[in-house]
Amino acid sequence: MLLAIVALTPTSAVAAFLDLSYVPLEHWSYQAFYRLASLRLVSLDAVSARPITRREARRLVGEALARTRTTDSKIVGLIESDLRRLSAEFSTDSNFEIQARDLIRNRAQEFTPDRSAGVSSAAAELSLSDDWLLFGRVVGGDSPGDPPAGEIYTSFKLGSVFLQLGRTSSSWGPSLRTGLLLSDNAGTLPLFRLTAELPQARLTKIVASLERSGGAPPGSIVFFATRLDWMVTPRFRLGFNESVVTAWGGPLTLYHLLEPIPVLSAIIASYDFHGILGQARNYTVAVDFDWLPQPGTRVYGVGFIDDAPERIAERLARVGLLAGIFLVDPFNNGQISLRLEYSAVTNGTYSYVNAPELAHAYRGRSLGYWLGPDGDDLYLELSRHLNPSTDLQLSYAYTRHGQGRIGQPAPPPADWFLSGVVETRHTFGLQFQTIRSPSFETRYRAEIASVTNQGNVAGVNGWEWLMRADLTYRWPATPAEIPPPEVVAPDEVGSATERLSIPRRQQPNHLAVRHWMPTMTSSGPLSGPSANATLTGLTYWANAGDFAASFAYEAGSEQTLWSVDLRYPLAQFQNGAISVFGGWGGLTRRGVLGGTARDITVSGPRLGAEFSYQLAPGGVGTPFYVAGELSSPLLRGIWAPHESGAPFYYWTYNVGAGWQFRSGLQLEIGYRGAAAVWRADTPEMTFLYWDGFYLQVSF
Repeated sequence: MLLAIVALTPTSAVAAFLDLSYVPLEHWSYQAFYRLASLRLVSLDAVSARPITRREARRLVGEALARTRTTDSKIVGLIESDLRRLSAEFSTDSNFEIQARDLIRNRAQEFTPDRSAGVSSAAAELSLSDDWLLFGRVVGGDSPGDPPAGEIYTSFKLGSVFLQLGRTSSSWGPSLRTGLLLSDNAGTLPLFRLTAELPQARLTKIVASLERSGGAPPGSIVFFATRLDWMVTPRFRLGFNESVVTAWGGPLTLYHLLEPIPVLSAIIASYDFHGILGQARNYTVAVDFDWLPQPGTRVYGVGFIDDAPERIAERLARVGLLAGIFLVDPFNNGQISLRLEYSAVTNGTYSYVNAPELAHAYRGRSLGYWLGPDGDDLYLELSRHLNPSTDLQLSYAYTRHGQGRIGQPAPPPADWFLSGVVETRHTFGLQFQTIRSPSFETRYRAEIASVTNQGNVAGVNGWEWLMRADLTYRWPATPAEIPPPEVVAPDEVGSATERLSIPRRQQPNHLAVRHWMPTMTSSGPLSGPSANATLTGLTYWANAGDFAASFAYEAGSEQTLWSVDLRYPLAQFQNGAISVFGGWGGLTRRGVLGGTARDITVSGPRLGAEFSYQLAPGGVGTPFYVAGELSSPLLRGIWAPHESGAPFYYWTYNVGAGWQFRSGLQLEIGYRGAAAVWRADTPEMTFLYWDGFYLQVSF
């Protein structure tokens, strides 16, 4: 049996130029990869950030085939048909596809986890080079009010980084049914996506236009989202997610574009920091996980925070949760898999009452949970292989939804969850899917639901039903080679290939000289006149085992800034690095504030993160790089320094671009700033700002 699976791998190396297209989110292969990951035949983070490219899918198939050589024959038997289908699917690319879909139902649903029902489409793709592709999908059959489903994008690859620009959709998290921070519930968005493969980790960055304006300072509203999947062990994965809805062009726009460490970055660049700089924002964070207590048993969950998690006891927190278990073979018959999942989001989540245009939504639909706020869903799914090409799926969902909607006023504690008249539905589903060939597949689905308080109207009860049929046909284009089993090592799951040199700033034992020309401004009761300054200083990095110690000092114009930190490389990947640091920092300043010449001297603990990335088109490193750093008080005032008897909070940030010469000399130019809250929590609370360009030379 193992030999039969391995025989599916093509033996001739035929170039594939269409494999940078993205696998649609509703494609059956995600279910198959999910089963493979649950049996440790591919990495647990294989499909935690969807969609993936066909090139990545092809690599996963090769990885799974490699692992079957050393895997128990019983486990191989459980996924034999999956491997056959996946090998056939990703051994051939297509340059044209037609999807014909039909949907019949007795009543349109306000909320549904499947937004693609009844939307037919035609898709075509064009390869411009080995690492550059154009893709387009036009749709028909959608109804007024449906989320957009059309796609058009270009995708390309630079080294270990995949880039996508255009209109498309995304979904993050361990559940294939929904995501709490990001899903395809709102349809396709105009976006830019970056995916970087790191050792034991994957970084995904999305910048999307929400096609509305507002905020403070006013501008086009943009959705920034960052995700880091970290394989803690082969059996345990952690996912860190962060998003911010804000106006493009605000003081922290560049930071949101470049920051690489979700959740930690949200703590560092907190609400206070945005408030100091006058930038309105709507932050959300989520942490998710997958755990394999044993092969074939997968436990997963998501914790989602929109606002005020510390007020959960008061029923004022805006939070969500998801928990589930997936069993590949619960009945030991080798045919049936089971999923049990519960998800819930409290009322008021995704909205932003003070600035409705900053809601975590697109065209009125949540960017995350398919139910939006004020609902929960208990879902049971049984899947069975009827034969090598056909699957049967039975499902049951118990769904409740209160009267809460995005954009409503903040709910009182009494309406925190399942407010007002609650709609309740019991939905039973039956689905047949047949993969007739790599070119042709069909899917038929029927659902019937018993609904109480239909549309949140008391006493309105009834039955809802739907039937749908999907037919997909692809015209084969180029055969493609799946990596042969013998060259895919089982211990190289998701790792980068050849590691290139990284920018010098991330290496120890070097010295930098910086010249900074900031303008100092202030606002508040003790504000003073603006003043220009010129500061010159040194930064020295020294090796300290797995860590790097750094000391920075700069002075000029009656001002001094300094810091001493210990830095740890969280990830060093093919073309760059991400580090976190902690230490002590402070400042001394003499100047006019509140009409009086004042001396400010303060220091305290700080926490921060930095990154650098070397431009590497085609995987070849270049001397050009970008880099940035942000520091904050230690977790916002857990241990804040005091000045004049009141807390003093202090942030620094910089972002720049540089060139590394063959001699090792490094020249960098960028923008650097600092912000502080002076006499915080008092009537004299005043904000201080420093910002300006810098020039730095490293030896």
